[in-house]
Amino acid sequence: MHALRTLLVALAVALLAASCASDSRVAATVEGTDITVDDVDSILRLAIGDEVVVEDLALDSGEVNGALNVLVLIEAVKDDAAEFGVQAPALDDEDADFIETYNDFLEGIATSLVPDMTAAERQAELDIFMQAASLEPPVCSSHLLVESEADAVAALARIEAGEAFSDVATEVSIDEGSAVQGGYLGCTDPSVFVPEFAEALVALEVGQVSAPVESQFGFHVILREDATDAIAEREANLLAQGEASVDNFIFSQRQAALSVWITERLEAADVTVDPAFGSWVDGTVRPPA
Repeated sequence: MHALRTLLVALAVALLAASCASDSRVAATVEGTDITVDDVDSILRLAIGDEVVVEDLALDSGEVNGALNVLVLIEAVKDDAAEFGVQAPALDDEDADFIETYNDFLEGIATSLVPDMTAAERQAELDIFMQAASLEPPVCSSHLLVESEADAVAALARIEAGEAFSDVATEVSIDEGSAVQGGYLGCTDPSVFVPEFAEALVALEVGQVSAPVESQFGFHVILREDATDAIAEREANLLAQGEASVDNFIFSQRQAALSVWITERLEAADVTVDPAFGSWVDGTVRPPA
């Protein structure tokens, strides 16, 4: 849509003139139907709301060529599109947004070529995505880190005596990044931690606190936190990604099918082009040399 709007606006800027005279010169003929300079003007008027006249001087411009190709495409495919119940954009509808109706036209064809999946088909695709994306569920944890085993034992004793883990961690932990959060490390795959820490963490039950664990950083006391919310959030995120993946798959299938469908009809169409506007080669209007 953006490319077409840019093309049309560029054409309008390049070719805007004060005259409002009708121009019935034939730029191209598709299956016996003439496309006139007035038709190009109509697209521009519907797209940007101004009266634009294509001057002879600019007939070989790239902008005119692009607009003419749009008109040829519509004329070449509109009868087959109508069999899907998809109507071509009208050039004589003063209230229409041509760009919107043109894109709706192409989208309607694409959707007819590749219909929406059934609920069962969509669920099957989602299941495939979820299985492929399946990872170990996240583990949530807090810890406090101290320099010596004696300090770790002392901290653990305070926790076992009833002090909140977060309060002790905030007071004694030398891991400043987590200490300000009461020792909370978040929820993640345990493999991101050093092996000694990860091994001790996965051995804990939710709510259980470890004995002191030595690593290259010092001595840890670890609390395994409840991961219910994190697991649910991860599943929701994966599902959203799966939905987007299925939507993207359908979109790509539709775009591929639409491209083939249009190309076949353009290449088979009986098209002649006024040499001033270019020539018909391999299913497209080529600008004059």
